[in-house]
Amino acid sequence: MPKKKGSKSKTVQKVSVGQKVLIAVGLVAGLGAIAAGAGSFDYERAQRKRAYYKEQQLKKTMQKTSQNKTAQTVQTAQKKLAYKRVYPGMLIKSPQLSTLYYVAEDFKKHALPNEDVLTSWYKVKGGGFGNSITWIPLDQMNKIKVGENVRIRPGYRPVKITSDPGVYTISKGGVLHQIVTEALAVQLYGPKWALKVVDVPDAFFMNYTIGDPIVSKNSEFAPAKQLIATPTIDHDLGLK
Repeated sequence: MPKKKGSKSKTVQKVSVGQKVLIAVGLVAGLGAIAAGAGSFDYERAQRKRAYYKEQQLKKTMQKTSQNKTAQTVQTAQKKLAYKRVYPGMLIKSPQLSTLYYVAEDFKKHALPNEDVLTSWYKVKGGGFGNSITWIPLDQMNKIKVGENVRIRPGYRPVKITSDPGVYTISKGGVLHQIVTEALAVQLYGPKWALKVVDVPDAFFMNYTIGDPIVSKNSEFAPAKQLIATPTIDHDLGLK
């Protein structure tokens, strides 16, 4: 049977149109799915996550920078410090240490454990105290032998041990003498004696010993006499 002219071209044309229809349907479906997905996507949550990650990254960078700066500061301070001549009467410190030391007649370094001890021997307020400190390298500091802790200057102020209700006055060598009455405390330190009391932490109680109570303002343990007897830390340490 003879083939009709143009049948092949019609078939091809029909297939092509069908494919176009299928492609169009697929595109519509795909776009619908994308639109549905986009609608369900939480942009605010994504933004929060990005902000969180940026914040964490910034913190890490800042922390690393801070650590590097601290290390560089210590290294720079160490490089700038040269060995210095150390002699008795000096206050010495190193950048890497928080403790301030006094160099005594025995050429040992004696720690001033807190501000109460420091202010009993030196006038800290009023400026200029920092100039009294000599900064030395850590390796030089480590070569100096350690002595005993510096105590509050005898006669400076009444003291109280944290775990002890008694109030004491101090004599040379760190000996504590309990003040037996409030009337005597007024005679020794004035009417505002209670405001002058210095609390000695239990951790530093070992630096002191308990002696006889003080019963009179004329006692050898009286503050005025002890201030005269111990003009320097070396006197209190028994080195002068």
